[in-house]
This record gives sequence, structure tokens and C-alpha cells, in this order.
Amino acid sequence: MTAILLGESANIPRRPTAEALWGWDLALRYGAFNAGAGRRRLESLGLWLPERANLLPPGVGWDAALAARYWADFRPRLEAYGAVVLCGARLARLAGVPLLERRGRWVAIPHPSGRCRLWNDPSTCLSIAALATGLA
Repeated sequence: MTAILLGESANIPRRPTAEALWGWDLALRYGAFNAGAGRRRLESLGLWLPERANLLPPGVGWDAALAARYWADFRPRLEAYGAVVLCGARLARLAGVPLLERRGRWVAIPHPSGRCRLWNDPSTCLSIAALATGLA
């Protein structure tokens, strides 16, 4: 089963060229969680998937209207995957999947950045590991 990790936006400086050309192909090329705490957390749970993308262009902060527009474009492409791991409460809301739940092929986990305190609770990590079983 091919799975994909979907993040919100890369925390790097804005890339005006990427922003102007942003779409599914470029999102896959940029990837998501390429470094830092998020990557380490995902790796520790066996959730470091080869297919990774961010919904929003690099350096663009969360914008609900823009996210909804990209979600409408990306959602049909996500149908090609056997599992989709949504990283963060905002993506989970867009997809209609409660955080820390698995709905069919959709899995919603807390955002793996260092800012999300849910990761400090060992039971959260166990829950995520259980949700992720068989995805990678």
C-alpha cells in the first residue's frame, strides 16, 4: 500500500517562484518534514514515508481560504494513495477526520513540529504508532 504524508507548509523563507507555480507536482518535489524535530518524530514512529508533500507553498503561513483552495485541487490526487497521513489539526479539519483517529485510509496525527505539546505525552505517541501500523 502506498502512503503519503501531508503537511501544512514548510517553515522556510518564502519562495515567490514556487508560490506562483505551486501545485501538486511541485509540492511532491519539495516534499515535507525534510529536517528538524518533525522528521525525527516521524522517523521514530516508522512514519517516514517516501511520498511527502505540503499543502501550502514554502514560507506561506496558514491561510484557511488558500488552504481550502489547494485542498480542492490536491484532494482528488490523494485518492491514488492507499493511505494519507494528515499532519496537524488544521489538515484534519479540512479532511473531516478527528485528530488521533483513522477513518478508512485517512489518518490524522498531531503536527510533528516541536510546537505541538501533544507529543510530550507518551500515550499520544503510542496512539500514533497504533494508527500508523501497516502504513509505511
